[in-house]
Amino acid sequence: MVPVSQLLPDAITRVVSQAPLTPEKVEFVWRFAVGPALAKVTTVSLQGRVLRVVTEGAAWQREIEKASATIRSRMARLLGDGVVAGFEVVVR
Repeated sequence: MVPVSQLLPDAITRVVSQAPLTPEKVEFVWRFAVGPALAKVTTVSLQGRVLRVVTEGAAWQREIEKASATIRSRMARLLGDGVVAGFEVVVR
């Protein structure tokens, strides 16, 4: 028997990766990659291959920049390799 906790990420990956690239998909993948706390204090948009992240404070900016490799890896699983080549993190 396979636990549901192992099946859910794979199911989400299959469904999301097949959906067209839209702003809503990028926002969903961002929330999935960073979690609800960080998603709550940020907004994202994909501009070319650069993910523009607007955050509410410098502390959040530093956290995103420190975790950027992990975030990019998680997002690549759902969006595809090379869709997000980098981040631009700005404070609102």
